[in-house]
Amino acid sequence: MKTKTGGEKNLIIDGNNLLYRIFWTSNYKLEESSTPGEIFLFLRSLKSYVDKFQPKNVYCTWDKKLEWPSTNFRKEATAVEYKAGRDDDKFKNVFEYAEKIQELITNLGVHNIYPLRMEADDLMAYLTHKLPGLNIVITTDKDLLQTVSDNTIVYNPIKKKEVTLNNFEDYTGVKKEYYISFRAITGDKSDNIPGIPRYGIKRFLKLEHKLVDLEGEETALVRGDAITEEQFEIYKRNWKLMDLKQGYTHYDDEVPAYEEQLKEIKENDTTNFTAFLKQAKELNLWSIVRNFTSWRNSFDNNEHLLNTINKAIQNACTNTT
Repeated sequence: MKTKTGGEKNLIIDGNNLLYRIFWTSNYKLEESSTPGEIFLFLRSLKSYVDKFQPKNVYCTWDKKLEWPSTNFRKEATAVEYKAGRDDDKFKNVFEYAEKIQELITNLGVHNIYPLRMEADDLMAYLTHKLPGLNIVITTDKDLLQTVSDNTIVYNPIKKKEVTLNNFEDYTGVKKEYYISFRAITGDKSDNIPGIPRYGIKRFLKLEHKLVDLEGEETALVRGDAITEEQFEIYKRNWKLMDLKQGYTHYDDEVPAYEEQLKEIKENDTTNFTAFLKQAKELNLWSIVRNFTSWRNSFDNNEHLLNTINKAIQNACTNTT
């Protein structure tokens, strides 16, 4: 992707989150086409994010390919029925569109990345830790707010809000250093993780200065008698479920595979506008076909062209010596 601002900028898109939101909130129908409207809306949303942030690289993460529901250590580590509130059949319907979307956006130069055993959220957290430059995470998932740092912001496309270290407390109601503790104590209904009963944000704010963040330590302490031993067990269990670092450290044997993927991505460009236009025509995505120049301008990677020319020059020089 071409960059109009200085410095390297990475767009990290929560593919599952975006597709799921589109599936459940839209009744969009394409005129003169049998192609599901969700595919076009995904592509249109993607283009709007690229136009807004003008990144150098775009990554789209997806939960484990060809297996639903995905397996993860979180399901094995707790008696809580993690994400059990979700309708697996409906989720399968959502991701019937994913494979076609992945093929389309690959031709736009977007890098699809699939975790092996960790969840897509864990992989996104790993990418924010690993990638150089400024990372922009696109999601409405509150779990990913924990990735906000000096080099990572989270953009909520529904609220059209960028969350940074500077406005984190205003946005969430709690300080960044206490965010995982806040989530562990109050729970997460969307993932079917119950919190400590009768604890909301007001009660948490009275408690936060007495907490010591777990940071993966089994022997974490709670100062004084802030919560009971039983409540602390809930807190400790939920911390392990919600802390995204737990994912990519638990599956640290997978990390070399992701590093290899990132290396290959850096060396190879998948952009193929001819193939993308052909697919758009086959799918009767006439809005894209009519406005193809705009789509090409959004995703055209001028930097990759320069790199290709430079490599060709270097090879020519090598062959003449």
